[in-house]
Amino acid sequence: MNDVRDTNFYMANLGSELIRMISARDKGDKTSSLSSAERCLSLIEKALDTAKSHLHRQEISILKDIVEDAVSETEHKYSITKKEVESYFYPFALRFMKQRQE
Repeated sequence: MNDVRDTNFYMANLGSELIRMISARDKGDKTSSLSSAERCLSLIEKALDTAKSHLHRQEISILKDIVEDAVSETEHKYSITKKEVESYFYPFALRFMKQRQE
């Protein structure tokens, strides 16, 4: 079992944290939502550091914008659901689990 901390690792963890953030936001728990957003942003920075292509970095940067928008006090540009997040991040989690088994 390898300790692989690459983009898949950070993206899989980002998906879990983003779901926590959305759940807290939907329950009106601003404190938990903001804490999750901070963890999301930290994971995004690590994913950006490990991303191998310009296109991957652009995609990850969009996720940063989505996280910041989700907890902003202004009108939101994006409307994302837990189901959409799960669908988007599921392949990263699968790839990470496969890497751990190799």
